[in-house]
Amino acid sequence: MRIHANQLKTAGELQSFSQTGTDSRGQPTGTWETVSTVRVKIEPLSGRTVEYAHQLYDQTTHVLWMRYRSGVTAAQRLVVGTRTFHFGYVENVDEDGKWLRILATEVPA
Repeated sequence: MRIHANQLKTAGELQSFSQTGTDSRGQPTGTWETVSTVRVKIEPLSGRTVEYAHQLYDQTTHVLWMRYRSGVTAAQRLVVGTRTFHFGYVENVDEDGKWLRILATEVPA
């Protein structure tokens, strides 16, 4: 699928986790910090994409499209209003540095 810039209608905050320590069970503690504000296209999984997505990342609920930016990884998330999407897989589409396709899981608020 190809997208156009005019389809990036949703603004969201691209965030990274900043670990400050660990809790009593060894789990990381810290805060999510906004790296930048980005425009994205959010697509719920359709019948066509669900099988592909679940082969790569079994909890996928949405595909996010955004302009390419270096440094975006599966360790990040996107916050759009009250919605939060944790990244599972980040792909530089066609490896040409134009678009990122991100398989993500929307987590309950």
